[in-house]
Amino acid sequence: MISVLRGTVSSTPFTRQPVSHINNLSTQNATAAEQQSAVTEWINRSMVHIRHMVEERVQSGYATETNTQSLLNANAWVIALMSRFKVQ
Repeated sequence: MISVLRGTVSSTPFTRQPVSHINNLSTQNATAAEQQSAVTEWINRSMVHIRHMVEERVQSGYATETNTQSLLNANAWVIALMSRFKVQ
């Protein structure tokens, strides 16, 4: 029996069906919340991974810039050295 504000109503198909439907909806909501939580966690891990990759690329870019400058300096030194020689 289901208790109502005044009196009691016997559990009939008319009362069981809505209660069953509400239970199903509650289960669906709980499942959806768990799935959303899992997806959110996956997105978070992916964003952290992407951030690490970007940091590595930035460091690689700095290293490339430094190496390029070293090559330019070496090239200037070779040009200065070669200018001392005269070709006949």
